[in-house]
Amino acid sequence: MKYVQIVTQMEGGGAQRVAIVLSKEFTKRKHENEVWFLYKKRPAYSSEPGVRVLLDHPPTNIMHYLLILWRLFILLSKKRPQVLITHTHYSNVMCHPIAFILAIKKRIAVHHSPIHTYPRLAQLIDKVVGSFGIYSKSVVVSNTVRDSMDNYPKSYLKRIKRIYNGVSLKTTKNDIGDVRKKFGIPYDAPILVTVGRLAKVKNQEMLIKITASIPNAHLLLIGDGEERQHLKELVISQKCENRVHFIGEVNPEFVPSYLSLSDIFILPSLSEAMPMALIEAMNEGLPIVASDIPANREVLGTQDDKQVGFLADLQSVESFIDAIENIISDKKLAEDMGTIAKLRVQKFSIEGMTDGYEQFN
Repeated sequence: MKYVQIVTQMEGGGAQRVAIVLSKEFTKRKHENEVWFLYKKRPAYSSEPGVRVLLDHPPTNIMHYLLILWRLFILLSKKRPQVLITHTHYSNVMCHPIAFILAIKKRIAVHHSPIHTYPRLAQLIDKVVGSFGIYSKSVVVSNTVRDSMDNYPKSYLKRIKRIYNGVSLKTTKNDIGDVRKKFGIPYDAPILVTVGRLAKVKNQEMLIKITASIPNAHLLLIGDGEERQHLKELVISQKCENRVHFIGEVNPEFVPSYLSLSDIFILPSLSEAMPMALIEAMNEGLPIVASDIPANREVLGTQDDKQVGFLADLQSVESFIDAIENIISDKKLAEDMGTIAKLRVQKFSIEGMTDGYEQFN
């Protein structure tokens, strides 16, 4: 089978990670496939095989968008994939009308975020093209995303399937050296870690305030984004600049190593659809503290009637601090939470995700 996946922008985000992971699994299964990015925001996947970028910088005017559309038309005309899979809303609404005109039969639009987070114009176009069959199928990555579509027409909803994002359950650790020595972290200090774009929706601002309130804790911020400078200024104002470490955007293959060398994974996001970083942390057996929002509740769930991680109140820094301090002070609790997380993560395998896309006809 010949697949092409298209993502709006190249950066180290969750949707981009899903496309690359899925591509590698397609290759293992002997499918011909490529991943295209409409434009490059950051070079997170430039070195990956089978990757194309249609514009090597973010578009800033209408001519850039027209150039992307023209290049997209030419490439799809030449490639003629049997299956087109697009990720994220702009990619969905820009690519599928062209694929429809070119008579590409299987056109799958993947929704990685609740519909209400889309820009209004993207919401309108998405509803129209999905209702009239321009998407031949749609994938939602969680029940949280599906629930956001409850007021959509039946003609749209009947084409939807939920496929959970997946991670490799057999991760290979890459040597990143002694993290404590590299960042000057005492060997008895707990390491908190989070992974994600540095963006308001990821709420790293709260995480920095939490770290400032736990005197001996250190924080690894893995990711990059538009909030970087603001967060650096906040670290200084909170007087914890020696305990918050900006790792930047790293190759996703190195993320499991950072996770495995940390003590607690924290995800204080304001909104999520299917948090890949949370699943990866579960796979490493980390105790977890996450914001009490629908997507995090859905992923963590329960395992053997036990809560997989702590869900903390977004309106309360103290709620996060209490959960973190409970884990720090109780090694048995931390170990038990990690064991339960590794059992729960079996639900979110790469193999299961790939099966879902292969079988979605």
